[in-house]
Amino acid sequence: MIRRIDWLRLDLEGFGVWREPTRFHFPDRLGLFRLPNERGKSTLVAGLRACLFGLPNKTDPRDHGIARYRSWGQPRPCRGVLEARLDDRRILFRRDFVSHDTRVDVVDDAGGSLESLFSGQANPEGRNPSTRAYEVLLRDLLGELADEELFAATFLVEQPVVPAGETDEALGRLVSGVGRVGGDEACARLFEEVKSLTRFTGDRELLAPESTRPTNQRTDGAIEQRKKELEALEATRVETVARFDALVDLEDRRDRAEARSAQAEEELRHAAADLERIE
Repeated sequence: MIRRIDWLRLDLEGFGVWREPTRFHFPDRLGLFRLPNERGKSTLVAGLRACLFGLPNKTDPRDHGIARYRSWGQPRPCRGVLEARLDDRRILFRRDFVSHDTRVDVVDDAGGSLESLFSGQANPEGRNPSTRAYEVLLRDLLGELADEELFAATFLVEQPVVPAGETDEALGRLVSGVGRVGGDEACARLFEEVKSLTRFTGDRELLAPESTRPTNQRTDGAIEQRKKELEALEATRVETVARFDALVDLEDRRDRAEARSAQAEEELRHAAADLERIE
């Protein structure tokens, strides 16, 4: 399921170069955010992702995690707020990237809470009931995009850009519109569906997986089986009609014979009566 998703605003604090509370508003249509290199463009993108999926407790700054994105210097909060419109609802995600305390609310246009959807810890490395409940909610809200890698490959163009031919397979599945099935697997499944219907796949120029030329199948599909069943039923119908017609003809002949017999009996009675009078 693919929802309409509009990012409305993002608040970051203590996140990379965005040490002080900073708010970003996203336009309804295409927006352009220009900054010199190393001034926070990629960090903004990472902050949006982190509001949804959190940050692992990685201590190596080279890894995607809290050590990489928490602002240096005096202790300060490291948190974010993301407001989005999902279909016809405004959803507000609030997250502390250090403690993993997370809150998700349905809000009105002024930001007031209309319904609390989640409140608790959502540690991306956790396996506790609270984290699992958040993952279920995220899948309900984002559908297929609740997969973080798929989300990153779909919404976020990060550095380095993926070279041609190495695009994430899940992104290919999403773009092709077949959900969690890749293009080759989708073709294979469709071929199996067609093969189950008819053996004449070759006549329809359909290639079996890993085949080089189209060929017909050896066993009948559902269409051929039904055709044979219909032919057998038609033969039975014709035979039944012939037997019925023969039966009707026999009944007509019997009726005529009975009529002749009755007539003969009547004539015999008349003859007997005439004979008695003569005597």
